Amino acid sequence: MDEKHKNVLAKNLVNICKVLDPSDIYDFLIGGDVLTWRDMEMIEANETRSDRALKLVEILQRKDPTAFDVFINALKSNYRHLHDLLQDPDHSFGINLPLLEAENLERELKQFYQRRLKKINPLPWRHQYLFSAEIVYIEQTLFRSEALYSTQLSRNGQEMRASQVFTRHELSDDPKRILIEADPGMGKSILCKMLTLMWSKECSDGNCGSSSPCIHSFNLLFYLHAKNFRRCTSIADVICECLLARDYGMSPSTLNKILKSSK
Repeated sequence: MDEKHKNVLAKNLVNICKVLDPSDIYDFLIGGDVLTWRDMEMIEANETRSDRALKLVEILQRKDPTAFDVFINALKSNYRHLHDLLQDPDHSFGINLPLLEAENLERELKQFYQRRLKKINPLPWRHQYLFSAEIVYIEQTLFRSEALYSTQLSRNGQEMRASQVFTRHELSDDPKRILIEADPGMGKSILCKMLTLMWSKECSDGNCGSSSPCIHSFNLLFYLHAKNFRRCTSIADVICECLLARDYGMSPSTLNKILKSSK
C-alpha cells in the first residue's frame, strides 16, 4: 500500500476501530483479491470487534497499492460516512461524526435484533423448543381504541395491520406512541418482537416514511423490558447494558447525545 494511504488509515484509526465491523465487508475484500481466507481467519481470531478492525487495518497496510481503493469501495454501501472520511481526509472537518456514530448504532442494533429475535420460544417452560419467528407468527387483527367499544358491524373497515400502527389517522398526524392492550396470551409480546424484527430489515413498502409511515420511519429502535431498568439509572445505561456488545465502545453520554438528535 502507498505510504499516503497508510497515513490516511493511521490518521483515522480511532474512527475505523470505533465503527467498523470487518465481517460486513469480508465479501468485498475477498472478492476484490485484497484479503485471503487465511487473512479473514487471522482477523476473526481477535476477541473484540475493535481489535478485529485494528487487525484488518494492519493486514491492509501490507497489501499492494490497490488495497486502499478496494477497501474504500467496500465501505461505500454500509459505512458511507466512514467512506467519505477516508476518501477525502483533507476535508474531514466536514464529516458529521455524530451522524456516523448514529448510523453505526443503527447497524449494530439491527444486527443484534436479527440474531436475538429471529427465534421465539412460545413455551417458556420448554426452553429447548425454538421456532422461526417469521414462520410461526400469525398476525393479529388490530383495532384502534375507539373501535373496541363499537359494535361488530361498525368495526368493519377499522382493522389495521401491525405495519400500520404508526400510520397517520384522524386523532394524530404523527403518531409515535402506542399502547397495546389485550388479554393475557393474546400476543402482545410477540407483536412487539415482530415490529422490532420488521424494523431490523429492509422496508418492503415503497411509501414508508412518507404517505404511509411504518416502523421504518424511526431512525433507531430500542427493544427493552421494564425489568431491564432495575439496575440502571437512565435509558442510555439500559441500552448500553442490554442491547450493545461490551466491546462496542459507546459511552452512555455519547448515546444520550444521539438520542437527543434522533427522531
